[in-house]
Amino acid sequence: MPVVAGVDFGTLSVRVSVVDSVRGMLASAVSEYPLHRKREDPEYATQSHDDHMRALAAATRDAVKQAGISGDKIEAIALDTTGSSVIPVGKDLQPLGEYYLWCDHRAKGEAAEITAAAHREKLEVIEWCGGVYSSEWGFSKLLHWVRHNPEKRDDFASAFEHCDMVAATLCGVTDPKKVKRSICAMGHKWLWNAKLGGLPPEEFLTKVDPLLAGVREKLDGDYTTSDQIAGTLSPPWAEKLGLKPGIPIPVGAFDAHWDAIGAGCRTDDMVNVVGTSTCIIGITPAANLVPGVCGVVQGSVHPQRTGIEAGPTPLRPALGQM
Repeated sequence: MPVVAGVDFGTLSVRVSVVDSVRGMLASAVSEYPLHRKREDPEYATQSHDDHMRALAAATRDAVKQAGISGDKIEAIALDTTGSSVIPVGKDLQPLGEYYLWCDHRAKGEAAEITAAAHREKLEVIEWCGGVYSSEWGFSKLLHWVRHNPEKRDDFASAFEHCDMVAATLCGVTDPKKVKRSICAMGHKWLWNAKLGGLPPEEFLTKVDPLLAGVREKLDGDYTTSDQIAGTLSPPWAEKLGLKPGIPIPVGAFDAHWDAIGAGCRTDDMVNVVGTSTCIIGITPAANLVPGVCGVVQGSVHPQRTGIEAGPTPLRPALGQM
């Protein structure tokens, strides 16, 4: 009767559930973290990596305690996050700032530039994400960061989606090249497509802005599905979480995609996942391009199927809640 821990990072808190393969849910715990917004800039929304990790440790210990078991009974820990939530890092995977949270829309100008360049240059992959690139997605946010942080450019080593950054941190990975990257995250938000050679060509990126020179190489690595292992829990983080070291951590994914699996989504089903925003997730046996969606990605929801994501405008907190 294996017991595992499932981690879900949301917009305002992280939830950890302890599940027995036979008995089902044993316990669940929540730990909150701040969302940083600015009254003078309603597009601004960031969060701290350290805040996320402290909350994860607290929620994990609480969930295990409530389950009435010892931490060494947990056989694996898996995680999903919001997205696209992007963090730039320097040497040894040290954050160079906070996450551009999924609901940060400061990069709307950059998104428009990427969309225009993609159609001008006839970049095929733009049709795989509905024909329009979003301010919520990875390259928009990274370009905005590069433009607005000139003093940190020399220290920039790479950028990561939240799910990949957390998994790497828990595994003790410090070399950006050795971080496993989620096909779910990179396929839906970073124009990554295995059939089209991975990420967009360097030539395209530098035509968007010369500041993106070299970024493609820095985003290189092992792109894989969530049935693969990102690594194993490091001794320091095992102690912080109250678990045993060496347990496997699968490659992460976005929350809505795993929510669809949890809801029992089957081939040719569509699931409406309602949270801080609404995402419509589907699984198909083969890739068919759909105008207006947020990505058609092989292996993003189910590793042997094609995942489709779509969704309306997100719900934003009112100024009085900031």
